[in-house]
Amino acid sequence: MTIWRLVGAAALIAAVTPSLAQRQIPVPPDQPARVYDYVFPVEFEGAKRLSVRGYSDPGLGYSAGYQRGAVIMTIYIYDNGQKTIADDPDDAVVKAEFQSSTQEAVQFRKNAEVKKGFALADDGKRRRLNCVWLTYDGNIDGTLCLGGAKNKFIKFRTSAPARPEAVAESAAFIRTWMKFFWPSS
Repeated sequence: MTIWRLVGAAALIAAVTPSLAQRQIPVPPDQPARVYDYVFPVEFEGAKRLSVRGYSDPGLGYSAGYQRGAVIMTIYIYDNGQKTIADDPDDAVVKAEFQSSTQEAVQFRKNAEVKKGFALADDGKRRRLNCVWLTYDGNIDGTLCLGGAKNKFIKFRTSAPARPEAVAESAAFIRTWMKFFWPSS
């Protein structure tokens, strides 16, 4: 009898324990998707939503993917187990997460290189995001930007075919989303 309880318990744990990998959130492609306090529209400022994903580790939160022209962007919203996340890119917790995210992005691809660091400010000229421009394999330009809003990390990752205007297009794409996360008061 005890062995069957163990088998039953193991089966129950396997059935309810989600994989550590990402999973597609079941959102009809023509419907907005709610993630925490945000509603991600099907289209936003000329960008079409590609996906909404959740991650089994609660600290990893959710992501939403969008594409505008040649630029593909993934927006991550998560807390990484932090109890408080400041709405300030100079906060020690936010800076540490930015450093960690940059290291991850460089380790993600073999021939990744950090080209330049920069910051993005909202319409009120308040700096909201620490950013870095990356190149992958010499033929893909990417950006990674990170800040804090509503006690969550907000991370943007973009990629586009390498060309002179790719980074400016990515930064402009990210700027369109800033009013979504940091509306003017």
